[in-house]
Order: sequence, then structure tokens, then C-alpha cells
Amino acid sequence: MDYALLVALGIAVVGIGLITVSSAGRDRRELRIARQIAVVERKLDALIDHLGLEVPDPEYPEVEAKLDRGEKVAAIKAYREQTGAGLKEAVDEVERLDRDRKATADDPAAPAATPAAPAATTAPATAVEPVPATTAAPEKAVADEPAAVPAGSSDGDPTPEKL
Repeated sequence: MDYALLVALGIAVVGIGLITVSSAGRDRRELRIARQIAVVERKLDALIDHLGLEVPDPEYPEVEAKLDRGEKVAAIKAYREQTGAGLKEAVDEVERLDRDRKATADDPAAPAATPAAPAATTAPATAVEPVPATTAAPEKAVADEPAAVPAGSSDGDPTPEKL
């Protein structure tokens, strides 16, 4: 009986060790992915600034309708469903929308409050209005032709420096 207990205890210890190692690996992957997303967001912001584009704030008509009816909790739930945001982010954004709406209702001549930083979701790319460029855009490569790789570039990136 003592032998069976030792085997069971050994299996339990090995199982707990495997679970711990597995979760630590998952945490490292999630952290790496979060860093990669942050880099992509910085590059996208730099590109938008460089091109002089303005990305409008997304509109949420269902959330605004619920705020008009005074249903703040339902508005938060609708915001979370539409954006996939967490509870705190949704509460903050719905409260900001409510404040902005009340401010413009009280004083229509006052400019709208400064929008908060964009949430995890953004408006579709089609909503971005490009500013007329002063120089001609380079021609796009034809799909049948392989893209030329500049001399000295090993990864096919034609820009000499990364954003």
C-alpha cells in the first residue's frame, strides 16, 4: 500500500510540474505576441502621421441609443459585444461618450471633448480619407511579376530603416 501511495504522489508531482511549465510557456508566448502587436501599432501610427491621415472615431449607434434611453448598463454591454473590450475599458468609454453627449447637449457651441485613445478596435480602413499627395505614388507591381528585391536587402524590405 505504501508503494501505491508513493507512485500516486510521484505522478501528482510530475503532473503539477508539467502544468506549471506549460502555463509559463503560454505566458511567454502571450507576452511576445503583445510586444509584436505594440510594435505594429506604433508603425501604423507613424505611417498614419506621415501620410497626414485622420482616423475618425468609430460610431456605435446602438450604444448611443441606449444612452439616450438612460440604459447605461445595457450600453456598456452593447459596447463590449461590438468591440470585444473588457469591462473596465467599456465602462470608461461609455462614460466618456455619455459625458461628451451631455456636454454637447448643454452647450451646442462648445467643441466636443477630446476623444480618448482608440480602443482595441478601430474604424474600418475604408473610413480613412487620404490627403492628396504632393508627389506621385509609385506604381504597384503586377501580380504575375515577382517583386524586385533591392541590392543589399536580405528580407525584401525596400526601406533601409525600420519604423
